Amino acid sequence: MRRIVLLTLILLALIQPALAVELIVESKTVQSDTSLNITLTEAPTGLAGYNVTISVENPNIAEIESVEFPSWASLLHDNSSLPSSTVWIKAVDLYEQIQQNASNIVLATLRLKVKGTGVTQITLTSVRLDDDNGDPINATIVNGTLEVAAQETTTSSSSGGGGGGGGSSETTSEPTQTETSSSGGSSGGGGGGGGSTAASASETSESQEEIKITAPTEVKANSYFTMYIEVPYNATVRVKLPEGWTATKTEMAVNDENVSTFIGVPRDAEGNYTITVEVVSENWIKTKNVTIRVIRTGLSMPFFYYSYRTTPTPTPKPTIHPINQATPKPTEQGVISDILSRIFNVILNYFQMLIKTLLRILTPFLRMF
Repeated sequence: MRRIVLLTLILLALIQPALAVELIVESKTVQSDTSLNITLTEAPTGLAGYNVTISVENPNIAEIESVEFPSWASLLHDNSSLPSSTVWIKAVDLYEQIQQNASNIVLATLRLKVKGTGVTQITLTSVRLDDDNGDPINATIVNGTLEVAAQETTTSSSSGGGGGGGGSSETTSEPTQTETSSSGGSSGGGGGGGGSTAASASETSESQEEIKITAPTEVKANSYFTMYIEVPYNATVRVKLPEGWTATKTEMAVNDENVSTFIGVPRDAEGNYTITVEVVSENWIKTKNVTIRVIRTGLSMPFFYYSYRTTPTPTPKPTIHPINQATPKPTEQGVISDILSRIFNVILNYFQMLIKTLLRILTPFLRMF
């Protein structure tokens, strides 16, 4: 009898389907820029890390502007260059915060910039998930769909006033903000006309205009400066730099406070450059551009954020004098100038070597910020 009961239980366990582990891309219908989560439904044996590639099939509808990683992956993560229609992301659960039987694990949040209307698939390719034992996690891929609908605009007008043209009101609505302004017609009489005004939702509210950015208007190449950003409410600040420029922080969370980032200018920069600052709130994005003029300097010192590669100094060709011509003797002024030049080169090489050594030590720590 016991054997029959045991066999029955085993058969029921085999017949009962196991819960499938799914890797899901969120689907949405929107009218403006949005964000999508990539979620792992459960991790029966924990999660050690992942490496995933995401693609927007129709880049004319949207593109991936940035990636936000969860707190458990804040210390060790990476992604390919953005904005782009395809991006690879990877992260490691360094402190083993995702334990066995964890569920609804957000791997990353994609920030999408809308470029047109229509429907496009958000697909996952080259998926690699590892559990805490180092074994791969077999997850069913559920790709997402992004539908961008056309923004609806409703305009209504009403006339008033006796005997003549009345006033009119116009309302423009968008998904994130709605501003309305109306003006009544001038009172009555004898064909008097009323005025009309219109306010567009694209005009930012007063609080958005309170964003203040402090940065120098002119800097030298191969130097650095600090940019201060003041936002009087909760938001996320993203700093987009010209190619080759560097910064200690390119994305910062603010809460009615000032934030700053340390920006490095390449040694070969010259001319006018634009730094774009995006302030992202729940329902809107405010963008401000800061133009900085870069001037070149005569002294070329290695910048600590620049590449460590050095160019070998070419060996000067020896001067061949005719046999019958006496070699001119160097003057006292020429000897002093040569000695000072050699001393300057020795000091310059010493500082270059010192800065490169400090860079090799500090770079792993700077990358953490």
